[in-house]
Amino acid sequence: MLKTNNSQQPVHQPEITPQVRHSAREIQQWLLTKLSEMLAIDPSSIDITAPLKNYGLHSVNAVGLSGDLEQWLGRTLSPTLIYSYPSITQLVTFLANEADTPFRLSEETNTDPKTTNEPIAIVGMACRFPGDANTPEAFWQLLKRGKNAATEFPSERWNIDDFYDPSPTTPGKMYTRHGCFMQDISLFDAHFFEISAREALRMEPQQRILLEVAWEALENAGIASASLAGSRTGIFVGMMNNQEYAQLQISQGDGSHVDDPYFGIGSASSIAAGRLAYVFDFQGPTLTVDTACSSSLVATHLACQSLRNNDCNLALVGGTSSLLLADTVVNACKMGMLSSDGLCKSFDASADGFVMGEGCGVVILKRLSTALAEGNPILAIIRGSAVNQDGRSNGITAPNQLAQEAVIRSALTNARVDPLHVSYIEAHGSGTALGDPIEIEALNTVLGQGRTDQQHLMVGSVKTNIGHLTGAAGIAGLIKTVLALQHREIPPHLNLTDLNPHVPWEKRPIIIPTFRTPWTSEQETRIAGVSSFGWSGTNAHLILEEAPTPHI
Repeated sequence: MLKTNNSQQPVHQPEITPQVRHSAREIQQWLLTKLSEMLAIDPSSIDITAPLKNYGLHSVNAVGLSGDLEQWLGRTLSPTLIYSYPSITQLVTFLANEADTPFRLSEETNTDPKTTNEPIAIVGMACRFPGDANTPEAFWQLLKRGKNAATEFPSERWNIDDFYDPSPTTPGKMYTRHGCFMQDISLFDAHFFEISAREALRMEPQQRILLEVAWEALENAGIASASLAGSRTGIFVGMMNNQEYAQLQISQGDGSHVDDPYFGIGSASSIAAGRLAYVFDFQGPTLTVDTACSSSLVATHLACQSLRNNDCNLALVGGTSSLLLADTVVNACKMGMLSSDGLCKSFDASADGFVMGEGCGVVILKRLSTALAEGNPILAIIRGSAVNQDGRSNGITAPNQLAQEAVIRSALTNARVDPLHVSYIEAHGSGTALGDPIEIEALNTVLGQGRTDQQHLMVGSVKTNIGHLTGAAGIAGLIKTVLALQHREIPPHLNLTDLNPHVPWEKRPIIIPTFRTPWTSEQETRIAGVSSFGWSGTNAHLILEEAPTPHI
């Protein structure tokens, strides 16, 4: 007998038969028989790995099934059990092996405080960047050849002549004709991911591309996604809240979107990470991060923390962005943020803004000790990272030199790396007359002191190649730096003719390579930093080290 909280009167509960141990085979057969009776289908037609909702099991009969199962097994079960274990295979595994097992600290639950600073291995990566850079290999070719991926706005996005005006003050007009775009953004293999055509139509391109690139990153790591199903794999996605696709559907549709349940989730930023977890059945920490331009590097920092805290055993980190509406570019022009000639001229005297772009990148992370023990390919190592905030700076979107210095110092401390051992910085490189000098001075203050003529700090920015990818900007810089470490070469920084006059370059041990430069180092390994600063004021910095040389 139980009592309700309100009336304190006894509430009759059905008597549960004494608990009987059943084998996995018996439980599976019972479920198949019961479901065939409830749903009037042939047991042989039921795929035991598929979600039961596919066969018409809804909330009411799911609760009924849990109750019947409870009676048969003779032990109390949650009425929402079917939602926790949505397939027969998952149900059987839980009921046969996990039930009534007391909590134990497993061997994988490492409470060693040393793990708080354990290096993190990058074991896989994939990308979809402008300039047909659809693989890391293609991206490296673009970088080393010094290619600028900017083009005129594609006609399938909008007619640039309808929106272009060279005057920055003309209402409703943009003063630039250029951006950096992915190819075939509308294409998606929905069937491969078991997504219906109707639902895929409502999914914004960022969600679709993120799914494909995540799959490719796992392939690159040599990891079958199915092998991680049900595991504590974490998902950390950086993206800016983007309602462009929803607005397109509203403006171009017939109003039917309001009656389509897929419309809301198709454009929800939280679903970008949640859908990955759902499709791959990953059960670790899963979140979407929006700190504007620094989103994906902040996501990487959070993933490293999660791995070190043993919240997950593997982390998938992604950054994604798309550019679908002319209004977005018009608004950026009104803020004076964009380059007028389609060139991002970071650190140049003529720098007048960045080029808007879109793209997607994903990296796969593991604790270094785990990656070494399991024989994973190691592309590079994240030694440390840090995140901070500008606070009350000179305007909500204005950069803060002291905050940039602080976040780099914190990352070095977390990584236990001497500033003089850092030989390359992948800069945020906003390409503005104000932002560029502030970033260089912050780098000089933290990393430039005590360097000799042979210890120059090299600085570059991927924005000169593929533009500013907003939510994916940080991970683009990260992937570029991993490739540079692998090839031991710094690709050319583009669009630099005359150095920004607001920096006393002759007094700074900083060089910006404008041609392919061998990456030499006086240290045993090459070490780099990657910066990403959000217009929200949130800054992130990562310290990277080249992968250890394999022992033969």
